[in-house]
Amino acid sequence: METFIIILKNVIIFVLLAVPGCILVKTKLIKREAAGVLSSILMYAGMPFLVVNGVLKVSFTQEMIRLVLYAFAAGIIFHVLLIYISKPLTLGFAGEGGAGVERFCMIFANNGFLGIPLVSAVFGEGSGALMCVIVINLVTNITMYTAGETVMAGERRKFGLKKVLLNPLLIAFAAGIILNVTGVASVIPETVTFTGYFANIVTPLSMTVIGIQMAGISFKKMLKQARLYYVSLIKLVITPLFIFAVLNLLRGALGLTEEFIYGAFIAFAVPTAGLAPVYAGMYKKDEESAVCYTMGSTVLSVATIPLLFMLVSAFI
Repeated sequence: METFIIILKNVIIFVLLAVPGCILVKTKLIKREAAGVLSSILMYAGMPFLVVNGVLKVSFTQEMIRLVLYAFAAGIIFHVLLIYISKPLTLGFAGEGGAGVERFCMIFANNGFLGIPLVSAVFGEGSGALMCVIVINLVTNITMYTAGETVMAGERRKFGLKKVLLNPLLIAFAAGIILNVTGVASVIPETVTFTGYFANIVTPLSMTVIGIQMAGISFKKMLKQARLYYVSLIKLVITPLFIFAVLNLLRGALGLTEEFIYGAFIAFAVPTAGLAPVYAGMYKKDEESAVCYTMGSTVLSVATIPLLFMLVSAFI
């Protein structure tokens, strides 16, 4: 119950952090286009340094190395499953332009901008849960840049290995491991301090971006769309509960820790990835629905994340 209260408080705080961005747009002090600039700062500065900072604070024991490997495996397996399972879930419900959007929104989670800061706040930096979310976020990003394009476009797309390898979060993860195992962070502790400054901007800045994006949404119109609740039910409830059930069943056989299970659960329980509207616009799909599912799932997650967390906590 104590952890549930912590989760609930942090989710509420996160929501309140989105308010200034929304107000700034509503009062015309900034334009909605500012979200693109702030997102770039997050993607290429805030998030990479958050990853480096988190990895630097981890003690790479045998147990932690096993957790990292399990997280990679879980991220790959569950994303592949979701890619295949999501296809029949959208057949007959949406037009050609909407099916890809719905599949994308069901599969990919905002575990970078929301998952990592949330787990960091609840479980602490250097925790196994945070490392699990960081690793799954890497898999999410790589999958989005490859299979995600095929899902959204509705046809097979070619992708370059260079694009995957140059992913800023993957580079940051590798850099963090190198700095950690070589002992650089111990010799030069300012490394942790420096990366920490950038890491601290991620939570407020990511929620400011969401607030800016929400300022252009008609909540009344958004909440009237029945498909929002169908997509969100799968994304926010069914998927994370399924993943939790599988991992909890394998807990004894694989020696999975509570922090690993919680981390994997939250990584998939957070709302739809913010890249959904971007990809929809890029491939001339239903961009309006992509915005609706992204913002709508974000609003609904305020209730689903704490409630589901309380539910799964009863079984761990």
